[in-house]
Amino acid sequence: MKLEPLDKKIESFGFAVLIADGHDFLSLQHCKEAAEALEKPVAIICNTIKGRSWKTYENQLDCHYLPLKEEQYNLIMNEIVLDFNNKVSKLIV
Repeated sequence: MKLEPLDKKIESFGFAVLIADGHDFLSLQHCKEAAEALEKPVAIICNTIKGRSWKTYENQLDCHYLPLKEEQYNLIMNEIVLDFNNKVSKLIV
């Protein structure tokens, strides 16, 4: 069974549906604030990219189960931390 259009299926159960960029803290915060203002159940769909911030594995199925060597793990963790720090610094400004 296909999930799409997921938002319409969830709405059919009486939910308000909000859509966020699951990688963007401000987008998530805006959805949280909007949800708090609504008087019915809310579902937030967070659009994400598999392996986001892993330059080698972004949007690749391998990022879900690929066994990593320690060197690969350290490289990927550095990329993720850098991406996170960039996002946080934008929030602080």
